[in-house]
Amino acid sequence: MTTTLAEVCTITMGQAPTGDSYNARGEGLPLIAGAGDFKGEALAPTKFTTKPGKVSKPGDIVLSIRASIGAKVWADGEYCLGRGVAGLRPGPELDDKYLWHWLTRYERDLASKGRGATFLQVNKTDIGEMPIMVPALAEQRRIAAILDHADALRAKRRQILAHLDALTQAIFNDMFGTAAWDSTLVDIADVQIGPFGSLLHREDYVSDGVPVINPMHIRDGQLQPDGEFSVSENKAASLSTYRLCRGDVVLGRRGEMGRAGIAGPQHVGMLCGTGSLILRPRGADSRFLHSVVTSSRMKGHLERSSLGATLPNLNATIVKASPVPQAPADAQAEFAERLAAAEATVGSARRAANVDDDLFVSLQSRAFRGEL
Repeated sequence: MTTTLAEVCTITMGQAPTGDSYNARGEGLPLIAGAGDFKGEALAPTKFTTKPGKVSKPGDIVLSIRASIGAKVWADGEYCLGRGVAGLRPGPELDDKYLWHWLTRYERDLASKGRGATFLQVNKTDIGEMPIMVPALAEQRRIAAILDHADALRAKRRQILAHLDALTQAIFNDMFGTAAWDSTLVDIADVQIGPFGSLLHREDYVSDGVPVINPMHIRDGQLQPDGEFSVSENKAASLSTYRLCRGDVVLGRRGEMGRAGIAGPQHVGMLCGTGSLILRPRGADSRFLHSVVTSSRMKGHLERSSLGATLPNLNATIVKASPVPQAPADAQAEFAERLAAAEATVGSARRAANVDDDLFVSLQSRAFRGEL
């Protein structure tokens, strides 16, 4: 049976509490304002409210509906849902794990419905009208179990990759962790914020044009463009200031802080999106710059400095003034040499992880076409 999500699932759209109810003292319910309060697979709120409006229950799926549209986390308790999220609670005819995997499969479809000049957002109708195939509960559970097993194998590969990524950070910390962080980012890079919403509209997007790099396209420290989020060559030409050069570091400026990737030869000419900004090295190695902005120290600084109660947001002024370590050219060259050795192993693991991802996507497609 194929129906709409609203027919088999309760959708609770978040609502911002009144400003006078916010606190960081743990009074009231923890507030999930947006995807910035997602940390991996868990909720990690930093604010509380004594006047919660919309509330999640344990077992609900908390879904990001703005900026990082489609990101999701299980609710392990009661939370106040802010306006950047929605709570999904399956009805009796819908298995919760089946719904989780279905949302993963159709995340891009939901994201494509996003609208907004400042940042993309979807509404309750966008979510509720999505068609979903709902077989018998026993079949849903069988499908979910197969996908759970396949996803667990992917998770093990990602754990290996995470340990290898930690090695690159360990090299950085060993060389620069105790250095004086008394320079600023503008001393080693030019900073160009992505185009404002008035320059790049939702209707400008086409398929298989010049890709636009938004925060959702920066994953595992890599730029991963999506042909469905692209613009025509004419539109890209009108936004030449925002086109990528080899060696640029693209930093997400909304949601998760410290999300960044380096533009390689395959990314030259792509566009920096509204939710990102370009760091163009000036007297600095790209890999060193990338390691600086993805370091735990920089992430903490950006989280403390970001603006916005609902969605953490960076502007050019904040980024330019961010502290960076003193690193002469010879130290950067040594760092690049040590990093290259580690990256050879990381690259091999990442290629294997990409194969796992491709196989999982194929399995998902078959599952939700009734072919498993």
